[in-house]
Amino acid sequence: FEVHRTRRGFITEERGGLPVTTLARTLLDVSESLGDLELELALDSAQHRNPFLEQELDEAIARVKKRSTPGASRILQLLDVRGGVATESPLETQVRRALRASGLPPPVLQHDLFDDGRYVMRVDFAWLEHKVALHCDGFGWHRRRKQFELDAEQRSTLSAMGWSSVIVTKRVLAGDAWLTQLTHTLKHSHLTTP
Repeated sequence: FEVHRTRRGFITEERGGLPVTTLARTLLDVSESLGDLELELALDSAQHRNPFLEQELDEAIARVKKRSTPGASRILQLLDVRGGVATESPLETQVRRALRASGLPPPVLQHDLFDDGRYVMRVDFAWLEHKVALHCDGFGWHRRRKQFELDAEQRSTLSAMGWSSVIVTKRVLAGDAWLTQLTHTLKHSHLTTP
């Protein structure tokens, strides 16, 4: 392993008898060397591990001089644009970044849908007023037969509720046909009152 020394103040916690920096502080430190996509992937992963991460990041950034930590402003910008909601997979993070760059209206993330009070499913991205859902299908999650069958059932229910769906996989994300399809679907959807 590698040892790093810093003059910046930081708080440690114990893990397995070893003093380690907090998740927020570690993210702040690596933010200086990560690319934009890698930093957002790290932020999503960290938010899954710690629901109080945003508050702890604010506290960690307040402890250091913002100018002496170039990554601090990058993290603050990301937190601002993301509105406090993390994605649930690297594929979703990449789709979210593409949606931000597309100029399309911002979706609601991780939205639970109900039909007459009965839970139907959580959609990765939803445009409620258009009744359009975007699903990110990673192979690892959807390769199991039970999950495959459940997804088909849930999406059929969504369709019966008047929702349109766009599905993105890693391969589909590599092109831009999915964005064209999503734009077309949003444009031709019947606006509803949420």
